[in-house]
Amino acid sequence: MAVLVCAVRGTLYAYRDACASCGSPMGAGRLDREVLTCPCGARYDVCRAGAGLDGPAAHLDPLPLLTDSQGVRVAVPVAVPS
Repeated sequence: MAVLVCAVRGTLYAYRDACASCGSPMGAGRLDREVLTCPCGARYDVCRAGAGLDGPAAHLDPLPLLTDSQGVRVAVPVAVPS
């Protein structure tokens, strides 16, 4: 799973690297303060769990992130076998 980590005012946030609107990687987007904008134009607030700023239906998928003496770790979901 591709993961996107953003730093806003010294705080790290982690998300699945996919736009909720178009599915494109958010790593190709632009971060301006706490607003992450996808190349498709969709905007998200990274400090508010990836809430969509263009409508409540779209939001980024946040991932748990831990910073400690071992570095930065992100918990990603385990794929469920079908």
